[in-house]
Amino acid sequence: MKTTLAIVAALLVCAAMFLLPHHKREAGKFQTGAFTLLDIFRDMLDSLGDLQSPRAIVFAMLSVASLLLVFWPVLLVLIVRLTRGEPGPVTGPLLLMGGVATVAAAAVNFLMMVFSQTSIGFGGGHANARPTALIWVVPVIQVASGIAGAIAVFSPAALARLLAALV
Repeated sequence: MKTTLAIVAALLVCAAMFLLPHHKREAGKFQTGAFTLLDIFRDMLDSLGDLQSPRAIVFAMLSVASLLLVFWPVLLVLIVRLTRGEPGPVTGPLLLMGGVATVAAAAVNFLMMVFSQTSIGFGGGHANARPTALIWVVPVIQVASGIAGAIAVFSPAALARLLAALV
């Protein structure tokens, strides 16, 4: 029962990070750009067909992966629960790669959120909309869950404590 609650709670937090706005829309003002991570995700998928260079396609796919890693906390809970706290030959590398990738994705997602509302032109740039607290919450949660996954690899005791919290 605790595991189900932990998975549902993690899923709700991750979905909120993905769906809630990271910038405020102002009434009566024409605004462009993405206001949520879902908007950024949609924009990226829409523009994949326009990419010509293989490097651009690789970069776009890495960016899409970084957006999907917002849901790493849900996977972390599932991995810890399914392995019963025993790091194995598959679990260890998966937790390490997922943790490191999630920390890197936090930086990429932060930059995408900032630049989604930035106009850059001759003479400097400016923000089109004011940021919400979510612009800081998303990277902090991603970094914390990435570090938790990486620590669990090197410390079976930490993995066991995570499991005990879920059982």
